[in-house]
Amino acid sequence: MPKIIVISGDQTGVERAALDAAIDKNFEIEGFCTEGRLAEDDVLSERYNKLEELNTKSYLKRHEKNLQLGDKTLIIMISNLKIDDKTLPIVKEEESKTIYLDKNFEQNKTQINPLIKWIKNKEIKKLFISGPTESYNNNVNIYNITYNFLFHLLSELENLD
Repeated sequence: MPKIIVISGDQTGVERAALDAAIDKNFEIEGFCTEGRLAEDDVLSERYNKLEELNTKSYLKRHEKNLQLGDKTLIIMISNLKIDDKTLPIVKEEESKTIYLDKNFEQNKTQINPLIKWIKNKEIKKLFISGPTESYNNNVNIYNITYNFLFHLLSELENLD
């Protein structure tokens, strides 16, 4: 199975974790970011230079472009986390998969094999990954939970080659 390309945006939390896990595992990244390369925490670093800057500050437009770029969408939610749905892309159920991660990595690991099966069955080459931003953390480190999960998922995908 060829390596998938990870598509994501410029926001903290799930999207940034997706980009970092992909970069750290030597997976290709693509995606769009808002005008000025601005995110919640600052201007994006050069680490994310593969993201194409849009001429709009609209997160909705950025989501739309990233949705178009990906074959399918993985929405990562964190259990017991209340979020503002306006920060998530609007996707058709048949075009996406939503998973719920917990603070406990051992519980999260059980979702890796079903996710790999979904990626293989759908023949996904470009996967858009999105979810809540870090500002909705409610004392939950969205970035760390997501990064750990995706790093292990990408490691397993890499081993399928």
